[in-house]
Amino acid sequence: MDLPATLVSFPSTHAAAFLPFSDDPSRDVRPEYIPQQYTSADSFIRSGPRDLVVHMFNISAPQLKPVHGVKQALSTPEAVQWQEAMDAEVAGLAADNKMVPGHLPSGTKGLTTLFVFSRPFKPDPSAPSGTRQIFKTRLCANGKQTYGYLPWETTCTTPQLYAFRLAFIFGSIFSLKMSHFDVSQAFMNAKLDVPVWVSFPAGYTYQGFGGALLHYALYGLKVAGASWQRLVKVFMLSFMFGEVTFRQSSHDDCIYFIYTDLVKAMCVVYVDDFILVASTELEDAFWAAFRARFLAKHLGEVTSVLQMRVRQDQAGIYLCQSRQIKDLMANNNITAHSFRTPMDPKLIIKKPADPDLSLVPSYRSILGSLLWLARGSRPDCYYPVIYLAQFVSCPSEESMKALIRIAQYMDSTAHYSLAFYYPETPVKVITMFCYSDADLARDLENDARSYSGSVIFLAGMILQWHSGRQTITEVSSTGSEYVAASTAAQRLVSLMFMLTEIFGSITHRIDSQQPLDSDLDHAIQYLDRAATDIHFDMPSLQTTSVLRRLLDKQNKPADGLTSVRPNSPTIPDELSTDEITPLKFQNNRNREYISTASAQPRLELPIPLLLDNDACRSIVEHHLLSEKVKHVIIRFHVLRDFVRLNWIRCARVPSPRNLADPYTKPVPPVKDMQPYFIQMFQQYMAMGKAQAAVIQK
Repeated sequence: MDLPATLVSFPSTHAAAFLPFSDDPSRDVRPEYIPQQYTSADSFIRSGPRDLVVHMFNISAPQLKPVHGVKQALSTPEAVQWQEAMDAEVAGLAADNKMVPGHLPSGTKGLTTLFVFSRPFKPDPSAPSGTRQIFKTRLCANGKQTYGYLPWETTCTTPQLYAFRLAFIFGSIFSLKMSHFDVSQAFMNAKLDVPVWVSFPAGYTYQGFGGALLHYALYGLKVAGASWQRLVKVFMLSFMFGEVTFRQSSHDDCIYFIYTDLVKAMCVVYVDDFILVASTELEDAFWAAFRARFLAKHLGEVTSVLQMRVRQDQAGIYLCQSRQIKDLMANNNITAHSFRTPMDPKLIIKKPADPDLSLVPSYRSILGSLLWLARGSRPDCYYPVIYLAQFVSCPSEESMKALIRIAQYMDSTAHYSLAFYYPETPVKVITMFCYSDADLARDLENDARSYSGSVIFLAGMILQWHSGRQTITEVSSTGSEYVAASTAAQRLVSLMFMLTEIFGSITHRIDSQQPLDSDLDHAIQYLDRAATDIHFDMPSLQTTSVLRRLLDKQNKPADGLTSVRPNSPTIPDELSTDEITPLKFQNNRNREYISTASAQPRLELPIPLLLDNDACRSIVEHHLLSEKVKHVIIRFHVLRDFVRLNWIRCARVPSPRNLADPYTKPVPPVKDMQPYFIQMFQQYMAMGKAQAAVIQK
């Protein structure tokens, strides 16, 4: 039997795995996943139960051809089953008073509808194969609908990907349980402002009626998404746990949170999927209210988000996309090959004058899959994917080869997971910092534009990363670094607004009228901070000790925050100054403590923006403009305003330790990597011990 290269998915009654296989199944399928009565995968495929074989190996069969339309469904051997499925769908809607079957009024033309047919397999312990095929239909709206609505009046918004990472970080900080809830027929729960007459598909009637008066939304109805989102908002804001309720984020409508002294919870809503991060008591209360309002399912602890696998253990939470990587390899017939880096560090591709347009469909398909993987859980591949995206309309053999290499690298490192570790000690302050970097005119073969890169950490865990080609051509490294820092600062401030809304903030204000010993002072502050938050030893700590001794010689106090200026607010009794911040300021002559602190950890401001270009920092902090940067567009000077408002504080980081560097150029071979970067990858890419040992070699 000739079998296409695909993925093997085993039902839960046997095991759960995703394995590639080729024309010889017995060679690639592990025997432990085959029922014991069969000696090999080949014998199982040839003589095993047909429904289980189809379910496990995704083999197309004549009786599983897709069904389109009522006429085709009623002409198949399964006509009786399809008729029962359609009747059950309409009867269910009528029983819930979502529609009232009847005859359309004279002169009324109802909105047309259609049935969507599917035949999924469901676990059934009583069946010999452990699964049972069912016949399922869904009634959806069809036909021309009234136009003129604004987008936000018709669509259901979805959260940004970083919202899920924020929820994982929130859960890891406070050691909360993560639960997954799903609403069945979600859009059909939203009541319409005005009832709508619909007509059933041609060839189908229900109890002699050819239509129905629709009181609730159907899938496919133009306003269904927005109506459902409004219903979710009403439910979430009306839910009460004791005397507290959820608040909706004003920066992302899909994030709801509770943050008080006794109760902490966060819920991220993706259409009909609810990811709740909360205590067991709040989860139980939420589930009781949830199932009373919706036809819902409690899927237990979170195991997947947007098809990304989520794993939890005693150390932390891990996000992995190994199945999508295997799927990418199989669907595009890419041969496995092991690479140590996703891209050749010396690779520079010139846009071809005569591109091979026959490569466009496959190039777009692979690129789209890689972009989703890189945005989801593989920041190590983000820059190479962004770089190769410029050839999507003009691919060549060289760019296609580089794209396939990224897929092969991901396949060889499919076990990498994005890690969110539980803190070893209770968190006393929420720290956030951002690395920014730029690579000047690396792509000289095309437009000589520089690339900006940034990576943002929250409580020592990676939250967001970015890589992109700059919109203007810079002629100096200072200019490119300044543009990159300004772009990173805008992203950082956007997140700051959202996080301060959730956590509140603690601000260490610095009087801008008195200059700081920035080189020494900033180095101590932010190198200490990074070492504390990222949880591994930094070689730069030796330098920090030298700087401390230099400051001691100048007789500068070593614990600036232990004494507060008389006119500053008093520090609450619940928190000592050491609990407010993990670092000791070295100069207290112009600092004061301003706090909205309570018993809860707060976000610490200003947020460090770590740069490796001293000239760039001088432009930001001291407004020093040289001839090389006077041409910079004025909108990039917004970074100065952020610093003046005490939202961001620029700090110096040595170039070999700038974690934004991999987002501006290809990652070098492991043998050329700094030990700091090896530690970084071990930290937030959660590599296994064996792989870490290989890298260190």
